[in-house]
Amino acid sequence: MKRYLWTTIRASGAPRCRVLSAAVALSAAMFVTAEPMAASVWRSAGPDGGPVEHVAASATTLYAATQSGVYRSFDEGRQWTWSSAGMPRAYHVRRVDISPTDPNVLWVYGDSAHWRSGDGGTSWTRMDPGCPPDFKPVVFDDASNGDSLVTFRSGERLLRHSTDGGFSWRRLGFGTSGQGRVDTFAVDARHRTYYAIVDGQLLTSPSGVGVWRVLSHHPYGQDWLLPDGSNDGLILGFQNIESYQVVRYEIPTGTYQQVLDLPNGGWPIADPTTPGRLWLQTWEYDGAITYQLRESRDFGRSWDAPHSTDTLRTLAADSHLPGRLYGTSLRGFALSDDAGRHWETRTRGIPQAIVNAVALDPRDPTRFLAGTELGEVLLGTGGGTQWSSPATGLSGAPVLALAYAPSMAMVAFAATREGLYRSDDGGLHWNRISSTGLPSDDGSIDRLIVDAGDISLLTARTRGGGLYWSDDAGLTWRLGESNVSQIEASPNGRRVYALQQPWPNTNPWLRLLRADRHGAPFERVDERTLTMALAVNPHADNVILALSNETGASLSYATRMSSDGGQTWHERDRLFLSWTSDVRLRFDPCDSRTVYATTSGSSFARSRDLGLTWEYEELPLRGDRVSELSTRCHRGRNHLTVHGGPRGVLVREPEAVDAIWRWGYDGD
Repeated sequence: MKRYLWTTIRASGAPRCRVLSAAVALSAAMFVTAEPMAASVWRSAGPDGGPVEHVAASATTLYAATQSGVYRSFDEGRQWTWSSAGMPRAYHVRRVDISPTDPNVLWVYGDSAHWRSGDGGTSWTRMDPGCPPDFKPVVFDDASNGDSLVTFRSGERLLRHSTDGGFSWRRLGFGTSGQGRVDTFAVDARHRTYYAIVDGQLLTSPSGVGVWRVLSHHPYGQDWLLPDGSNDGLILGFQNIESYQVVRYEIPTGTYQQVLDLPNGGWPIADPTTPGRLWLQTWEYDGAITYQLRESRDFGRSWDAPHSTDTLRTLAADSHLPGRLYGTSLRGFALSDDAGRHWETRTRGIPQAIVNAVALDPRDPTRFLAGTELGEVLLGTGGGTQWSSPATGLSGAPVLALAYAPSMAMVAFAATREGLYRSDDGGLHWNRISSTGLPSDDGSIDRLIVDAGDISLLTARTRGGGLYWSDDAGLTWRLGESNVSQIEASPNGRRVYALQQPWPNTNPWLRLLRADRHGAPFERVDERTLTMALAVNPHADNVILALSNETGASLSYATRMSSDGGQTWHERDRLFLSWTSDVRLRFDPCDSRTVYATTSGSSFARSRDLGLTWEYEELPLRGDRVSELSTRCHRGRNHLTVHGGPRGVLVREPEAVDAIWRWGYDGD
C-alpha cells in the first residue's frame, strides 16, 4: 500500500499543497541534497512551432497554454513571448482562463495545480483550492463577478467555491447520500447555474449555493456536458457501445433528443458572442487522426455538415470577435476568422516544434540538422539562433533519425517513416535510397549510426526492434539481432553494443550484446533487469556506463561502469531523475571522465567522475519524451543538445575544457 506525505505551504495568504509518495519523497530528499549546478546554461533554440494545449483571449491579448508554461501575444499571435514568471521552470500548463470582469486576472491549471495572475500574465502565484491539490480547472461561475470561482475534485461529492477571487474556499455538497462521485460538472456563468451528473442523476443548482434538485435520471454514460446558453437546454456527449452519441436535454420538458451519431468522439465549444451558436469538434481515426468541425445556430438542436477536415483541432472561441476560433496542430497555434473554414498558423516565439532527430555538424557543432514530426529537415546555424527553410526532396513523412558521415561531412542520412534518404550538400537537398532487406512492418529506422571511417558501413535499429547492418550505404540491409531496444557505438567505428529484451512483454531482464566490428556476430556479455541506458566512451570503446532502474522505484537509477566491454561491472553513485523512461546517457567527448544523463520531463544531470557523484539541473523546456542527447567536442569546447517531444532543440552553452582528457583507458 502506498503511503503519502502531505505538506501545506502558505504563500501570499493562499494554501499550497504537495503530495508525494513515500518513495518519491525519499528520492526527492536525496535529490535536493545532491550538488546543484550553477545558474542555467541551457537555452531554447527552436525551431518555432509545436502544439499548444489551450488558448484564451482578452480584447488585447492572447494567452497560450503549453507544455512549458504560458506564452502571451499582443498582436493576435504574430509574435509570442514566454510569460510564466513565478511558476516552476518547464511547467506543463493545460488550461488558461480570463476573468469575465478584469482582463488582468487569469487562472491557469497544470500538473494538478492552479496558478493566478493579477497583472495580465506577467507574474503568477500558486492558489490551490485545498489539499490534495488535484482539482479540476477553476471555472468563473458568474459572468458579472470575476471573484466567484468554483472547482471540484474527481472522486468527491463536493465542490470548492470562492467569493474572493480564490484566496479562500468553502465546500459545497450535493445533498445526496452515498459514496458516489461527480462524473461531470458544468457552469452556465451567464445564468449563474450549475449542472452535474452524480450517481446517474442529472442535477442543477444556483451558482455558489449548493442546493440541488434532480432534473432527470441520466441513462447514458458520461463524457462532457455543456449548457447551450439559453437556460433551457444542455448538450451531452458520451461513448456508446458502437458509436459516440451527442444528445440534447430539454430542461422545460425533461426530454432527451439524439442529435448526432459519430464514429469516434468530440468536444463542444460555445460562441461567447452569439447566443445559440455552438461548434462541435469531432475526430476520427483511420490510421491517422483527422478532425472535423460542425456548427449549430439553434442551441444544438441541429448541426451543419462538417465544413473542415484537417489535422488541426479547435480549442476555443474568441469572446469579443464573432466567428474567430483558435486551434492547434502539430505545426502549432492557428487562428481562423471564418468559423474554422480557413486557418492561419502563427508560431513565432513559441520554440516548441516536435523534433525527433538532431545531427550535429562534425565540422562545426553550432550548425545542426533538425528532423521534425512534420517530415521536415531544417538547418540551424549559430547554435540554433537562425533556421533555414525546410530542405527539399523529402516525402513529408515524420523524420525519425539523422546522421552525418564523420569521414565526409557534407554527406548526411535521414530516416523517415517512409524510407531512407541521403544528402550530399550538408542536408539542404535529399534523395531517396531504394533500400532492400528491411521489413515492411515496423521497418522504419529510428536510430542510425554511420561508421567513422567508412561511409558505406551503416548500423540501424528499426521501430520493430531489429538491428540491421548495411555495407553499401543503405542500399541493402541484413538482420543482425531482434528485440533490440537500444544500439550504441563508439565514434572510432569499432565496437557496437545493443540492449536486447529476449522475452518481449514478459520479462524485465535486458541482455547486453557486443559485436567487436561492423557486421560481426553479437556476443552476450551481461544480463540485468531494467537497464534503461548505455553510453560508450568515445575514445576507449571497452569502457561503458549503464543506468538501471533495478528496483522499479520512481526516479532512482543504479549507475555502473565496465572497463572490459561489459564483462565485469563496478557500482557508482545512484542517479535521480524526474521520470523513469526514455533515459539517455552520453560521455563528454572532450573530457570522457564527464558523463551526462537526461530523460523525459526536464531533468538533466552531469557527473565529472564517471558516475561517482552527480550534479543536477532543470532544462528550460520539458518534453513528454526525450529522443536524444547529442554531444560533440570542437576546438576545446563541449557542445550538447537535447530534443524530444514538443520543445524544439535545447542547446547548452559550450564550455571550454582546460585539459582535454581522452585516453584514461586503453583500448584492448
